[in-house]
Amino acid sequence: MIVHVNDNLWAFSESVKNFTIDSEVYPYVDKVPIDPVANMQYRINLLESAKDDVGLQQQLREMCREDTLFFINTFCWLYEPRPRPKILPFILWPHQFPALATMERCLGYEDLGLEKSRGEGATWMYLTLFFKYWLFEDLVVDSREDTDTLMWKIDFHMRNLPFWMRPEGFEQKLHRSYSKHSLVNPANGSTIVGYSATGDVASGGRKTAF
Repeated sequence: MIVHVNDNLWAFSESVKNFTIDSEVYPYVDKVPIDPVANMQYRINLLESAKDDVGLQQQLREMCREDTLFFINTFCWLYEPRPRPKILPFILWPHQFPALATMERCLGYEDLGLEKSRGEGATWMYLTLFFKYWLFEDLVVDSREDTDTLMWKIDFHMRNLPFWMRPEGFEQKLHRSYSKHSLVNPANGSTIVGYSATGDVASGGRKTAF
């Protein structure tokens, strides 16, 4: 996997070796186990503790707002269609930590190109990052059934969030339009919109990220 930031080439084989998580930027992710069995138990225990504890729910929302890696490794899931469809906890692989940290650093500020082979999780990383910012921040081609579409993956994240982490006032019929391919956060006004890849895609508009 290779990332291009503007004209600078970043070789991931070296970046993975040298990457360390900045505890000021990501202060909570080190609390989350990455072993699959331990991670699942961590999630179960945390959800059980937060189920009726409004104070803990608010604390976890703030932790997710501050730390994208914590949000992903604790609350996000993946849909894996091969070889048989299954839902798995989204636990970042070692090479995905620097990739996602770079995506987040560039979000809304500079262009970022990513070259990768299939199965490296780039689509899920980008869409999960957009979903996280849609959920917590002010940010200014689609199907209900087709799991290959991008907006379906956003819907998947929404369905699998704890009810108390969903935006206040969110109603599926009001805030998710399949005809306009849009998802609106009523709590902060953020929107995610799916566009066809035409030559004049979203021309004239101002967006945080494509």
